[in-house]
Amino acid sequence: MSFSLEKPSFLNSEALGTSGRGGAVAPMPGIIEKILVQDGEEVKVGQPLLVMIAMKMEYVIKAPTAGVVDKVLYKVGDNVAKNAALVRFVSTEAK
Repeated sequence: MSFSLEKPSFLNSEALGTSGRGGAVAPMPGIIEKILVQDGEEVKVGQPLLVMIAMKMEYVIKAPTAGVVDKVLYKVGDNVAKNAALVRFVSTEAK
């Protein structure tokens, strides 16, 4: 018996950007608690980028692909909306 999970809609290609650019998006409205990367930093797929608080829980937002951080779009304490781009980066994974 095998199980499969659908990819969450907030990780679809439109949410991650176009033209080879990717990013990380907020799965729900919340507040940025910690920023774990800086502009220009190289990240690996699955590496934690930032932590946000939503519904009294911490959510670790991770890199969907390997790449270089182009811009952290929010700062600690900022409120973010659902599906808001949080970190913009350029993918270095081969297509």
